[in-house]
Amino acid sequence: MSQRLHRPTCEPDDWCLTPVGTQRGDGFDRVVGRISPRGLRALSDLLARAADTVSRMGFAHKAFDNRVARDLGVAIPIVQAPMGWIARSQLAAAVSQAGACGVIETSSGELDAVRIEIEKMRDLTDRPFGVNIAQAFVRDPSIAQFVIDQGVKFVTTSAGSPTKYTSILKSAGLTVYHVVPTLAAALKAVDAGVDGLVVEGGES
Repeated sequence: MSQRLHRPTCEPDDWCLTPVGTQRGDGFDRVVGRISPRGLRALSDLLARAADTVSRMGFAHKAFDNRVARDLGVAIPIVQAPMGWIARSQLAAAVSQAGACGVIETSSGELDAVRIEIEKMRDLTDRPFGVNIAQAFVRDPSIAQFVIDQGVKFVTTSAGSPTKYTSILKSAGLTVYHVVPTLAAALKAVDAGVDGLVVEGGES
């Protein structure tokens, strides 16, 4: 369910996020918004400088040679948060180009737009990226098949049960990580057969 907010909290040229509405799911509301061009440029620059520092220090293929980096095929084992409406091709491509793993959101529910963003990703970078399925916000029952059809190799699932999509995604050859906030949720995800966990705090 979306609700328009009438007044932005910052000017269009500011660096901050401008809320455009709220999403309801699992008994809570969260603000969704769009990042300004200035904010995106600042974030891209920060990621590029971080990647340059990592490269100059020689860490890319040494300190970060761990299972997450190998699973995702990236130099830096960081998975970008799939923020609704914000985690689109520009942000995700900047993250992937910096050596980490960019992720395209689906929580907006705008699957036609998401398909276009995935196509743009392939024009912007040849590095690995993934897609998130936020179950509480995506009501389309064919979302797993939608993601499979896009030729994506890595998926994070969140805001729902890890048992819902893990089997179908893994059967199609995708690597699946599930987002968990508690130990109990982590154990449930492991039992469901996920390849890895994204562990978040209560403030997320």
